[in-house]
Amino acid sequence: MAKSILAGRRIHIAGSISPDPKIASPEEVDLARSFVSLLVEELVRKGASFVIPVDAEKLRNGDAKPICFDWLIWQTLRDNLASRPASAVFPLAVAVLHHKTEQQIPTEFSTCGRDARFRCHFDRNVSHWNMNSKRMEAQAREGDILISWEAQKACSILPIST
Repeated sequence: MAKSILAGRRIHIAGSISPDPKIASPEEVDLARSFVSLLVEELVRKGASFVIPVDAEKLRNGDAKPICFDWLIWQTLRDNLASRPASAVFPLAVAVLHHKTEQQIPTEFSTCGRDARFRCHFDRNVSHWNMNSKRMEAQAREGDILISWEAQKACSILPIST
């Protein structure tokens, strides 16, 4: 089988779902999350790596559905490790942390960095910054491809300039 052009590329999926159910219904939230999960599964099979923020899981008012995809991506990576090619480069993910990260990591992900199968690199170089823009700069330096998700149900894929 030919090696995928995505092998070794670091993918950053960014964006969020509107917290307003009038803009994004609960069914649309579920569809968006399903799409992201399937996309991540396919990227894992192609040998891609990821840039994923580590932050709190913010929930929508009313239906308590997650606004962002970050923890969904972490969970999908973990659930699909067996489908990742043996030749895929490590680390599987680069996570950019901030000063509050340790308190915000859900318990089920606390061992991620120590799991040899799950090998992640945690970038603590910006952990002292309380500005999201500085963390986004660090994420941009680590990524090759940015997939941005708009709150109004649109998705665009952009290469990250170096």
